[in-house]
This record gives sequence, C-alpha cells and structure tokens, in this order.
Amino acid sequence: MNRILAAAAMLALAACDPAAKFRNGVPTRDQVEVKLPTSTAQKVSPMSSPLQGDIAGSYQLTRGATQGVNGATLFVLGLVKAVTDNHPTTITETAAVWGPYPGDALDPNMYKLTVTKGQGTTYSYALEAKGKTADDTAWVVLLSGSHDPAATQGFGSGTFLIDFDAAQTLPQHGADVGTAQVDYARVQGTGVVTVAAQFVNVNDGHGGLGNFSYHYSATPQQGGTFDFMTWENVVTASAALEKLTVHSRWMETGAGRSDYQVTLGDLTSTTATGNECWDTNFASQYVNLSYNPVAGYGVEATDCVFPTAEYSSL
Repeated sequence: MNRILAAAAMLALAACDPAAKFRNGVPTRDQVEVKLPTSTAQKVSPMSSPLQGDIAGSYQLTRGATQGVNGATLFVLGLVKAVTDNHPTTITETAAVWGPYPGDALDPNMYKLTVTKGQGTTYSYALEAKGKTADDTAWVVLLSGSHDPAATQGFGSGTFLIDFDAAQTLPQHGADVGTAQVDYARVQGTGVVTVAAQFVNVNDGHGGLGNFSYHYSATPQQGGTFDFMTWENVVTASAALEKLTVHSRWMETGAGRSDYQVTLGDLTSTTATGNECWDTNFASQYVNLSYNPVAGYGVEATDCVFPTAEYSSL
C-alpha cells in the first residue's frame, strides 16, 4: 500500500510540474560517482617500498584515481543540477530550456541547458556556455549526452562527453584540457553501478598530455572493482613514463586487493608486476613484487580476501 501511495504521489507531482520528466532526463551524482571505501591516506606510488601494517600504497593509488574521475564529472553534473533546480525558461511537450543564466553575480560566463525528448524513454541534453557580453554565435557545448531514466528515480543509464577544450574559450575556466567520455548505468532492482571513462589529451601531471582509461563496477553490500590505466614515472632510471595498469577489488568491509603491471618506458623488454592486499583498516597485509622479491611479506592464501591475482586488460 505504501508503494502505491508513493507512486500516486510521484504522478501527482509530475502532473503539477511538467518539467519533472526533463529533469529526470539528465544523469545524477548517484549514477556516475565512483565510490571506494574511505580512508584519509594520500596517494603514493605502488612501486615505493611498502611496509606491512602501513596504509596500502595500491589502495591509496586507486583512491586517488577515483577522485580524479569524480572531480572531472561531478563538477559538471553539479552545474547541471544547479541549473535544473530553477524553472525552465521555456518548455514544450518535447523540450525544456533552462537559461541563459549566469553562474553567479560575479561569474563572467552564461549557461544554458537544453533537454530534448528522444525515442522511447531516452532524452538528449546539451549544456552550453558563453561569455556574458559575447553574442549568440559564441555559445560552446561543454557537456552533451543522452540518458535513459529508469522507472525508479535515481536509476538509469547513458553516456556523455565533457569538452574541456571548449571550456578553455570561456572568459572564466579551469586548467583542464582534452575530453572525457563517460558511459554509466545504475541498474534498477540490483543497484549495480558501472562507470567507464576515457580521458583523451588531458593533462598528465608531468607537463604533457596523455590518455587515461577507467572502469568501475560496484554492487551494494558486496563491494566493487576498479580498473585504470595511467602513465607514471614509476621506474626512475630515466624521465621516461611507464604504462601502469591496476585492477583493484574490495569487499563491502573495505578489505581488498590490487594487482598491477608496469610496461614500456624504461621497461623495454619486460613487465613488472605487483600484488598487494589490505585489511578492513586499509593496512597492507600482503605484498609480492616481481621486481623486488625481498620486499614482499605476508601469506597470500590467508592474508588476502581475494586469494588469486587478476590483472587489468586496459
């Protein structure tokens, strides 16, 4: 009975607010956020010499990578939510337009969001921006995508592209360059969340540009996995960057494992591998390093919640 009443209330609200279906036509934070069990530890390199009982280096690296993905995507989605919290400027049966609005009183940029009803249950959208004093030929698309909302609010699937290069043309902008393509799904019924992100020609943190890939999957009350590929100077024989791929898994308790491979750069003819397991306090309990066997410790069979290695295919 409570579910019936709740459904009736939602229908009544939608009838009073014709913009509701368009607000549901864009993704939310819960659908695209990459979440990892929490620790306040700082990012470190997994190639550093680990100590048993310290916060696991590979956990810290994984958490740093998730924060990078979230920082790029959640800021833009937060801007979308701030826009759609207002009433649409114009609305029809097939489209709603919010704006143009300034970001705030001192923001030199103007923003406009258009959400359009597509085929079936799918919506497409575009977030545009320009300088306050620029004419209408100056609009650039910062975010564009499509979204298929589920019957239950907060679930759904879709894809979007963030264009940092377009943002660079605005009077006020960040330091990010390149693009980020994000595909996501939050499955109704199971609550499983998957997020795949591809960053192209973005700042690599070493004064250049690079491409980075991420794949995340999490099941409520069970844990999750996170794969990522990055370029780091993890072998210090020269300034060359090595390709680092990491496959991390964790339980709902926080205990987990990372298996990583390092190739290219100074490793021209070999692949270095590393394995690390951590407990519910994120403390390192098992380490095995192909490039430094004497630095290892722990017993894989008893100190790891996942007793066998799995490497990323990124």
